[in-house]
Amino acid sequence: MVFHLAVVVFALGVSIYAWSLMNCFVRKIRVFFSDQTSYEKGIQNLQQAFSGILLKDGVEAEHNIRKAKKHLGDIPIIGWLEGQLFLINKDHHRAKSVFYGLCEREQQTAFGAYSLCKMAIQEKSQLDALNAINAILEISPGSIELIFQAISIALIHRNYAEARKHIPAIRKTRKGRVVEALIYSEEGMHTHNINFVYEAYNLAPELTENSIYYADFLIKEEKYKDARKVLLHSYQKRPIMELFCKYISCDPQVSNLDKLKLAEKAIEFVPDSWIGYYGMGEIAIQEDLGRVAFDNFVKAYEKKHYDFIAEKVMKSAALQQDPKSSFAMDLLAGNIPLETESVEFVWKCQNCGAESIRWTSICLHCDRIAEYEPFERVINSSKVLGPMHEELYFRNR
Repeated sequence: MVFHLAVVVFALGVSIYAWSLMNCFVRKIRVFFSDQTSYEKGIQNLQQAFSGILLKDGVEAEHNIRKAKKHLGDIPIIGWLEGQLFLINKDHHRAKSVFYGLCEREQQTAFGAYSLCKMAIQEKSQLDALNAINAILEISPGSIELIFQAISIALIHRNYAEARKHIPAIRKTRKGRVVEALIYSEEGMHTHNINFVYEAYNLAPELTENSIYYADFLIKEEKYKDARKVLLHSYQKRPIMELFCKYISCDPQVSNLDKLKLAEKAIEFVPDSWIGYYGMGEIAIQEDLGRVAFDNFVKAYEKKHYDFIAEKVMKSAALQQDPKSSFAMDLLAGNIPLETESVEFVWKCQNCGAESIRWTSICLHCDRIAEYEPFERVINSSKVLGPMHEELYFRNR
């Protein structure tokens, strides 16, 4: 009897223990699946909140943001969505407040800093943008485009120390050499420090403004030969008329005949450009060297059929002394009409397409650095230059 009672008690104890274990297991399973369901619901709410933001549906976005926060907690992505919602409602003050809060508590993400950066750029608040970019770079130091943006903002505000600190990061990039040169160039031009200007020239001799500024330093010291060397090197890297003219005329004591020799040297260095031939023709006209002018304008025209070059060809043909070449006579008579193109010379930003009549280190529209390139836009390519005016033609026969 005692044995049977002990068995019953033992069985009862085992049953109670098993029941408690089962209850514990069931509770854990219920909690596990409950959390998974809550997480999945939160993700679904996030997706719907994103859709609401994209469609600018503030009501839908707000509803799902609230639910997502309930299931997932106050994670950074939800804070970012709240800020976007305030932007939709045009409450920029509260949006900034949310983004600043994100910046303070984010460690592995940069939602807040990125959003502040975007707002600052849109509002043309460049110092706020610089602070936001630096916050992003602390988390993601390899964001090269943001580094270039930070450099351009720093240079606009003449904060050269801020710009220089990014030099190690950009040196291995495609345009790092030019941007580094621009940092030295901008500081040198502002502080009149020739060492910075010289360093910039060594790094990127194709920077037109810097080369001219460096040459001006040398001209003031009457180092004309050195100035011409700088300008010719820069012209070889980027042949434009401004550099050619500065190269030819930097020494006030040089005669037109000596300028012809300088022009010949420029042509020798850049034989494929029309600029050297055109410039040489202009100098020859000043010395009444009609045949020299005509020959060089013709060579310039062969490179580019620009209307102003064709007009110089015709005028120099008429200015030649007798006897004229049969080619010049045929041109004057209209037997060889010259097809011409009207053209505009501008500097064009390779990032946003903005144009400027002068080269600038930073785009005036998108604030991107080192993006301007020379651009020749043909306006009209159907014009034909016929014979010279009859009176001029017969007067010069």
